[in-house]
Amino acid sequence: MQGDADGQTTTSMGIGESESNEIRRFELLRNELMELEKRVQKSTDQYENEEDIKVTDDDANYHDEAASSQLIHVPRNENIIRKSIAKLKKKSKDVLQGTQLLAIDVAASMGLLKRLLIGDELTEKERKILRRTMMDLASVVRIGVLMLLPVYIQTCLTIAGSGCLVS
Repeated sequence: MQGDADGQTTTSMGIGESESNEIRRFELLRNELMELEKRVQKSTDQYENEEDIKVTDDDANYHDEAASSQLIHVPRNENIIRKSIAKLKKKSKDVLQGTQLLAIDVAASMGLLKRLLIGDELTEKERKILRRTMMDLASVVRIGVLMLLPVYIQTCLTIAGSGCLVS
């Protein structure tokens, strides 16, 4: 009996340490992602400021040349499209990374939730992690509804008389 109890205690400690290591690794990944987001935002802001300065300088040079040659300045739509596509790719990558991080959060929280439902006590740190993840999920749901609502309304208006809208 003594050996079985020690074996169970060792197994429980091993599982607890494994979960603790996963939580630490998760927090490290989250902190790294937050730092990366800050650096990307700072870099984006600097890039936009540089582009504004270049456009202003180009416009000043153009006006000087225009006074002498009377040419009409035509904006380059291709450049705007290229910038928009680049920004879209960047933002899509950020959304993908955020979604992956949320999935990691949810997976870790599901383990904590299972422990809570079994009747195990959670530490204060584990409670904070669980609470934060649930708040993140609630935010995703709210934002998702707000994003899909205009699509739903537009669909209902397009399909007039189908009874989509609740009166």
